[in-house]
Amino acid sequence: RSDDDGRTWNDPDPVGDSPLYATESVGPAVVLQASENGTLLRSEDGGRTWSARRVTADAADDLASAGGGIVLLSTYTGRRAVFRSDDAGRTWRDIGPLPTPGDWLDHAIGFAVGRTRW
Repeated sequence: RSDDDGRTWNDPDPVGDSPLYATESVGPAVVLQASENGTLLRSEDGGRTWSARRVTADAADDLASAGGGIVLLSTYTGRRAVFRSDDAGRTWRDIGPLPTPGDWLDHAIGFAVGRTRW
């Protein structure tokens, strides 16, 4: 964790007992972290403290934020599903499995809003 734009770093306290895969900043102080056991960790103070919420039983893989509190989370095991949050990661809903074979779409989730693409 760095409080000075990366000039210095300190080792934060552990935030779980499962490997962590994806990190996404969702606002000035809100940070999301996805874990291998399907738990989503959420911080509202820039990573100083964390709350945990089990989103899926599958391994969480990628997070993508579209702004306005909209975030997608993909998984790469089990159903290989996509989950959506409309409130910066406070709550999640399952929007279905990835529609492709193989393991590539979970690394390329994105958004299309009007003509803007992320």
